Amino acid sequence: MKAMLLRVGIDKGSDNALAPIFEDGTFEYIPISEVDPDSRENRTYKNTLGRNGTPFAHYLPKKIWNRKMHFDPEFETFTYGDSTSKRNSLLKLEKGYFLVFYAGLTPYKHDKYEEALYIIGYFTVDNVIDFNQLSKKDLGEIYKLYANNAHLKRISDIQDLVMIAGDKKRSKLFEKAILISEKET
Repeated sequence: MKAMLLRVGIDKGSDNALAPIFEDGTFEYIPISEVDPDSRENRTYKNTLGRNGTPFAHYLPKKIWNRKMHFDPEFETFTYGDSTSKRNSLLKLEKGYFLVFYAGLTPYKHDKYEEALYIIGYFTVDNVIDFNQLSKKDLGEIYKLYANNAHLKRISDIQDLVMIAGDKKRSKLFEKAILISEKET
C-alpha cells in the first residue's frame, strides 16, 4: 500500500485565511479561491453553504467573499487534478493507492484545538487519467463524468493535466479532522 500526502484548501498563502475547526473536531473543507478569471465555476464563498449550513464567507475575511472557489479536490465525484510539478508524482499512483489530503485549520470560537495542519480526507485511487494521452472521444466522456472538478471548469486548463479519480465507495471527506502537526512556537 502506498500513499501520497497533499496540502489542499484555503490557506494563508493564497487567501490569507484558514478554514475552521470546531470544538467537537468537525471542520469545514473550504477550497482555495479560483485564479482563472474565465472559469465557469459560479460558486463563491458568499453563496456556498458548508456542511453545517453556514455560508463559507462567515468564516473568512470580507474582501474574499465574492471570489469563485477552486474545488480541487472535490468530494462529490472524488477527483483531484494537477498540471504542475506534482504531475509526475501523480502519474506514479496506481489503483488502490491512497491520496491523503491535509489542510491548515484554525479554531472557531474555542481553544480546544489549535491552529495547525490536519488530515481531512482521502481518496483510494481508482483511475489515473493523463489528459495528454486522451482521444477527443475519451476527453468528452471525462468531461461528462467529472464535471465537478475545477480544472474541467476552466476554458483551457487540460494541457499536462493529470486527474485522479477516487473509488467512490472507498474515498471520503472526514467528519472530524486528524491533527498531524504541532503549533509552532
